[in-house]
Amino acid sequence: MPVNIESLPQWDAAPVPADVLLIVSVATVPSGNSSWVEDAITTLNSLAGARVPKRVQLLATVNTNANATSAFDAVPSAHPKDPNRRVWLLETGPEQSVEMSSPFDAVIMSDYRRIVIAPLQAGDRVGREFLCEVSRLAMEARRYDAASNPLKVAVPHQFVGERSAQKHAIKLLSFDPSVTDRWLFIAEPPYDHSEIVAVASTLPSDLQRRQLNPQGASFAATSTPPRPLSVLRGSLAAEPRPGTTQVVSESTSSDDWELHVQDVITAEPSLAFQPLGSKFAIAATRDGNKILVNSNLSDTFGAMAEICYYARQGSKRVDRRWYTTDTRAEFKDLPPRITIRGFVRKDGVVIAQVDSGVV
Repeated sequence: MPVNIESLPQWDAAPVPADVLLIVSVATVPSGNSSWVEDAITTLNSLAGARVPKRVQLLATVNTNANATSAFDAVPSAHPKDPNRRVWLLETGPEQSVEMSSPFDAVIMSDYRRIVIAPLQAGDRVGREFLCEVSRLAMEARRYDAASNPLKVAVPHQFVGERSAQKHAIKLLSFDPSVTDRWLFIAEPPYDHSEIVAVASTLPSDLQRRQLNPQGASFAATSTPPRPLSVLRGSLAAEPRPGTTQVVSESTSSDDWELHVQDVITAEPSLAFQPLGSKFAIAATRDGNKILVNSNLSDTFGAMAEICYYARQGSKRVDRRWYTTDTRAEFKDLPPRITIRGFVRKDGVVIAQVDSGVV
């Protein structure tokens, strides 16, 4: 895969063929002290320890300024060279140097079958399988919706660390996918070069508000039990839903945080995608003897709408959940090849219905 390696001075070796370019955008807020640099280096070091999937190239980008660029020099030298892994420093502010002003011009985007952008915040620590998980999510999302391009996928479950002088706690928090700023951006040819560069250079908090191309679509990756990406967030990015905080582990050291949450990270529940936006849809997935259902009811019809679910096998109704504003439902011990039909009621009137796929 031809890449202009002269513009890739760090973590570089001979490029190898790849199908996917995975851009991890590390957002920083440069300030007068050096704490933001230390946080960014922490994130880069964790990315250096993450496993890169086959036929995937990792490009990590960091927003920095000209005065702090040299502080990152020691990061690549601390790790073995890897032909699939490289780092760019994207200078911000009025003193951008000419050679750093448009580094993405060095990438021949048309050489890749897929480009995925994952946002991180400086201070986040990724797990060893983080890049593989992102790659898998992107692949599954494209299978779910092969027509829309680009796609945005929200992962509404996150590990968050809370530290004190005595101990640290790692919590699994669930966020409203319609307001989260933790999006995966997935694009396939033909690429909009300016859109990809803009998303890769945008802070996560601003990415949520960006308007994608008209044909773009937004989804939330849903699963029960919750399947978070293996990332330990340094801070909260949004307010969690009430009652969804679960303490996963507590210990006196955060060095091996992954060991405390392996049972959650390695769980392989069925992965489903819930459409977000104005199009009403139902997500239904099997988990053992249960069928788990959710929908984007409030996003489409507002907070006062109610939904009723019918579980159907062919034309026969085998179970139901009556009208409620709670979009989540669970059915147990149902036969195979079930379709969930949802009815929406507002002000006492049924205003919409939609079917899930067969589960």
